Amino acid sequence: MHIPPETSNRRTSRDSGRRVKHVSRSCQECRRRKVKCNGVTPKCSGCIDRRVACDYSGEPDRRHTRRLMQALKTSNERQEARIQQLLNYLENLGAPIPPAPESSPEPETRGVAEAVQRRGDA
Repeated sequence: MHIPPETSNRRTSRDSGRRVKHVSRSCQECRRRKVKCNGVTPKCSGCIDRRVACDYSGEPDRRHTRRLMQALKTSNERQEARIQQLLNYLENLGAPIPPAPESSPEPETRGVAEAVQRRGDA
């Protein structure tokens, strides 16, 4: 069974009311060539023009996800260090510091963190 790539609409600019079809997943050939894929099934226009097989079944490259995860971890560590510096500064000023709230991530962000973690482990 073949499932076509998902699409969504995005504005081309703030001024124009035109919408452009955005393909969230490219075929293997367009991904390999690093060119824009129009996402048409069973064959995208690029594969038709090049007279090659068009296949949407492959998995995206995980290298970018790993780099993103590492960059996010590094950024988070820097932010935590900066927060600690600011808390120490406030403490030295004698300012009262309320305790941090003990809460779980917001529902809309919880799924994102889990999805990114799963991708990073792959």
